[in-house]
Amino acid sequence: MRLAVTLVTGRREPEKDTVCAALGALGTPGGHDATADVDFALSLAERLVADADDGARGSAVVRVPAEADPVELALVVPRVFAERSRDVAVRNIVAVATAGDLRALLFRDGGDDGRTADIGEAEQLALQLEFATVVVVAGAHSLDAARRLEIVGLLSKITPCARQFDLLPDGELLYREGTGRPAAVHDLGSTAGWMLELAGLPLPTESHGIGCLVYRDPRPFHPTRLATAVDGWLEPADAGLIVRSRGLVRLATRAGRVGSWSTAGEVLALDPTAMTSWDTDTPPGQELVFFGRGLNRDHIVAVLDSCLLSDDELVAGPMEWETYVDPFPAWDLEHGH
Repeated sequence: MRLAVTLVTGRREPEKDTVCAALGALGTPGGHDATADVDFALSLAERLVADADDGARGSAVVRVPAEADPVELALVVPRVFAERSRDVAVRNIVAVATAGDLRALLFRDGGDDGRTADIGEAEQLALQLEFATVVVVAGAHSLDAARRLEIVGLLSKITPCARQFDLLPDGELLYREGTGRPAAVHDLGSTAGWMLELAGLPLPTESHGIGCLVYRDPRPFHPTRLATAVDGWLEPADAGLIVRSRGLVRLATRAGRVGSWSTAGEVLALDPTAMTSWDTDTPPGQELVFFGRGLNRDHIVAVLDSCLLSDDELVAGPMEWETYVDPFPAWDLEHGH
């Protein structure tokens, strides 16, 4: 018998507490009083390995601090377990989200508490959902049927392999069938909806009104035109409601490095990845996936096409590209991922 660990992530502590109780938290080792420092995932993994080495067995449910990095949690903890001990393993990563947060941060319905969200909260929420094997939604019973089903549709698109549960007012977890094969923790680096769409795996084209658009082009973006475009083109009146978009991007001024494109709600982030232009597995250009309601595909594609280098600009080459004005924040390549 091993120590089987369930990690519970999410923004709201009361809902996480309820889910931990529903899961039967037993002797949670360091979870409730842990703080999310820069080495949180590594330090948590090492403490759980130490518990297993001391003979701990059975089940452990760890409530993860809201600010912990979901990506590092999903990738680092299972890796440390695999390298250090046969006696401990991650059973599930459970993302707990409230229906109010999903509607406010991703669907832009307006906050459930009247507060303006921090620019990183929507992205953090989306990542928690994408790097989970189980998703629990609290408070969905308070929404009308259309809004509830949109949440189901979004989850089936952005995290299609995660099992879905509703958290009822009495603390009961009501299971909702997912749309894909069950996610395993060791697969979380490749089972987010945008990754599966880019891989060409067959997924429903639309779910409860939430559709998908995949955009590809080998040419780099002109950074000035892209910055100008994204200031207005994400507006629902023109593009439809883009709830989440992810992918890989090339900027002409940063020709040696592949960027990570991410929007959650209204916020766009462009960050460096570890991929360089000469990596054999590097995509040749733009690979972007958009999830949303009523997506205006022609408009989105036309705007993105207008941001690509023209034929004359492409022929001018990288030395000329470096002279273009680039309004995006500089990349910290030392920490690109």
